[in-house]
Amino acid sequence: MTNTEQYKFTEDIIEVANLGTDLRVQRPLNMAKVNKILHSFNPSGMGVVSVSKRDAVTFIIIDGQHRVEALRRHTDNGVVLCHVYEGLTIEQEAELFLLLNNTTKPRSIDKFMVEVTSGHPEAVAIDSLVRARQYRISHIAGPATINAINSLRAIYKLSVEKEADPDLISMSLLVVNRAWGIQESASRGVILEGIAQLYGEYGSRVDTETLIRKLMEFPGGPHGLWDQAHTYSKLDRSRMPMAVAKTIVAEYNKGRRVNTLEPWRRTH
Repeated sequence: MTNTEQYKFTEDIIEVANLGTDLRVQRPLNMAKVNKILHSFNPSGMGVVSVSKRDAVTFIIIDGQHRVEALRRHTDNGVVLCHVYEGLTIEQEAELFLLLNNTTKPRSIDKFMVEVTSGHPEAVAIDSLVRARQYRISHIAGPATINAINSLRAIYKLSVEKEADPDLISMSLLVVNRAWGIQESASRGVILEGIAQLYGEYGSRVDTETLIRKLMEFPGGPHGLWDQAHTYSKLDRSRMPMAVAKTIVAEYNKGRRVNTLEPWRRTH
């Protein structure tokens, strides 16, 4: 399905108490957004909420959860005019969320998580590659988690363009994991993308074991790498992933007389 006209709905007035959410097809609740709505809340401005009727008593909010939460906090017995969709699969609910929120721009990670549920090929492929390396994509930062969705998409695109084998997401995660373990700072998007750019540029000329050893010995670990790259980025006015690649190439070549890599020149 490609547009909302292909999803048929009926209208009904539903009590707020009967409306729920499912994070597989919805972004996490943003209390700052709820409080902003509450600041000047008027029930007459609620508008229409889109819901999926899963059974006789289960209505899952597809669009309008922040308005609904504001109404919940405003009154104990509110009702809402709803567009009610019936007979949808979880994948169709996720697709409908993306369609209805096309103009409100959910956060990249919120959109990505729903795309995985809806079966979007690129999102499913990225999620599978990350999971294969024992990492997971999550809103919550922590060890072995990644929330830099835009970086993962960029790496995936580069990998496809270069027809990289192994793919560049797997190689980037392999390198940071063996160099620094699963610490949160090692899986920053700019570091992963910088390593991917390195392999995209030099390919099999990069000796992975040497690269891992050099990163293990890098002063300050991933924090030190980020700091040095940030300095290069300001001096060269380059994108941070390119500055990371430049920093790594310089470190990789230190003490090597043969099989060195050409100095990194790209800034964007």
